[in-house]
Amino acid sequence: MVTMRTAAVPPLLSGLWNVVIGRDRAPAAPGRLLAAVFALTGLGAALFVYYDLADVDLIGPVAAIRLALAAAVVAPVALLPRRPLLAWRLAIIATLLDLPLDIAPAGLSWPWHPAQTLVLPALVLFVAVRHPITTVSWAALMTAAAMVVHLPTSQAPVVIAFVVLSAVVGDQIRRRVEAQRDLTAERKLTEVELARRVVLEERARIAREMHDVVAHHMSLIALRAETAPYRLIDQPGARDAEFVEIASASRAALNDMRRLLGVLRSDPGTAATAPSPGLAGIPAMIEAAGAAGLDVSLEPTGTMTATPVVEECAYRIVQEGISNATRHAPGAAIRVTVAAADRTLQVRVHNTDPDPAAAVSSGSAAGGGHGIAGMRERVGALGGDLTTGPSQDRGYEVRAVLPLHA
Repeated sequence: MVTMRTAAVPPLLSGLWNVVIGRDRAPAAPGRLLAAVFALTGLGAALFVYYDLADVDLIGPVAAIRLALAAAVVAPVALLPRRPLLAWRLAIIATLLDLPLDIAPAGLSWPWHPAQTLVLPALVLFVAVRHPITTVSWAALMTAAAMVVHLPTSQAPVVIAFVVLSAVVGDQIRRRVEAQRDLTAERKLTEVELARRVVLEERARIAREMHDVVAHHMSLIALRAETAPYRLIDQPGARDAEFVEIASASRAALNDMRRLLGVLRSDPGTAATAPSPGLAGIPAMIEAAGAAGLDVSLEPTGTMTATPVVEECAYRIVQEGISNATRHAPGAAIRVTVAAADRTLQVRVHNTDPDPAAAVSSGSAAGGGHGIAGMRERVGALGGDLTTGPSQDRGYEVRAVLPLHA
């Protein structure tokens, strides 16, 4: 009901409503130790006030009056950690209720004790730590007015400044705490999004690895199986050896698949760390492709050194380029170049115009795939550049420029 009624009024009136009858904002994690400390502090202040009032001239049940005044000190201080707004209300009400002259003929400068010059600003400070500035402004205004009534006029500016300072300090503390809370929430959200992104990137990486392994090995296996009857028609011994090579290529593909599946099934700390393929493995790949009947060659280059991730990217580009040429340009000559220039590693896979007769005999057909997209993601992740497309001799070319030390 309070929220509905204050939502329709201006902020200042809403603050007045809250400070008079609004609800206290419960602390995020009220501690029992803190509550016990304030309760003991209030008890100590009550004892001090009780014995300090012994010199005051009172009429009637003196002990009961002193006990009541002392108890009025305990309640607000004890309520501060959990209900600062309620504590402030009790203190303000008690401050405005002066003892009648027939009980205190000499009068009391404060209904409780002169120490209220510290207690009331402290209450404003705690209210400001928990409530918005509109509520705090009204609490500070009422507190200053209640204190000025009981003090000499010369002390009014100091009292008002003290109360305003308490309100400002408390409000700044509240803003800082809320900002830290929001920052913590944003950090948690960022961590969740980062973890999700890492998972997605790892899935994409494994998907690229699976694609490269399957596409390359299966393409060579299919090519060797399809062309063996034509290449080895009169060579029984070579034909038997060909099947041995096909079986070896199949086992290599299965081993690569098991390695990738092992990464998926294992915990990050227990997964096997098999060495990634690099530049040193490209000649063996070219040799295996040539043994399968492809017209593929590697142009001689000098000694090169690059980071493992760059070498693996270059290896996969050559692998995918040969696989694409095998599937989409059967019978074409494939030329692979890997060279270092201007602090970059330049990889080029070029195939000539496909042989129509080879296409018919092999039964290969062009089809859609994710090879180019995978290569583009690999190169882009390293900050390199990839270009693909038809070449001048009606063939096809894949060219990548990678930083040597990404």
